[in-house]
Amino acid sequence: MGGHDAGMEHQFTGVSRFFNSQTYLGRRNCVLATYAGVAAIFLFFKLKPKKQPAVTDK
Repeated sequence: MGGHDAGMEHQFTGVSRFFNSQTYLGRRNCVLATYAGVAAIFLFFKLKPKKQPAVTDK
């Protein structure tokens, strides 16, 4: 029951231990990393200081 590899333990090492497409935990971590990346890019551009126009004396 459960699929073609039911009962087999996946032996992942390194980063693939946390980010893989074989386990629900790995898939969840990929989704959370994607959401965090998008939020970081959004906040970077939202909070970036605006350019001030150059002041010229007349």
